[in-house]
Amino acid sequence: MVKKFIITIDTEGDGQWNPDAPCSTENARFIPRFQELAEKFGFKPTWLTNYEMAEDPFYIEYMTDCLRRDTCEIGMHLHAWNNPPEYPLKKVNDQRDYLFEYPENIMDEKIRVITEKLENTFSTKMLSHRSGRWSTDDTYFKLLKK
Repeated sequence: MVKKFIITIDTEGDGQWNPDAPCSTENARFIPRFQELAEKFGFKPTWLTNYEMAEDPFYIEYMTDCLRRDTCEIGMHLHAWNNPPEYPLKKVNDQRDYLFEYPENIMDEKIRVITEKLENTFSTKMLSHRSGRWSTDDTYFKLLKK
């Protein structure tokens, strides 16, 4: 019987929901546990990766090996607040930024930067995407099509 099941994992740093917490990527060390379980049952997960994870040496090395063995996919997961370029927003609360709060040219640059970072780091084209914090609007969709 053919297995038809899509598994996507938002792959992001620790403490994302606390604006005062320092960013770390220690959680990357637990990814092999799930990846190996998926492989055991013949599933190929898609790791939707944000910027800080794409800079973690452990994550890069492990995922590069999984990609080489064709046992996973890397997709793009953009969190606006920690994805270059930095751009100051006038904030009315202490919540994390949504991508659609930025001017279109900054949105476009953030999308370009993370796409190039992931494609260059993992030598693979970005086919899958999930917006950080489910932040979407017509401008975002237009920019993703480019």
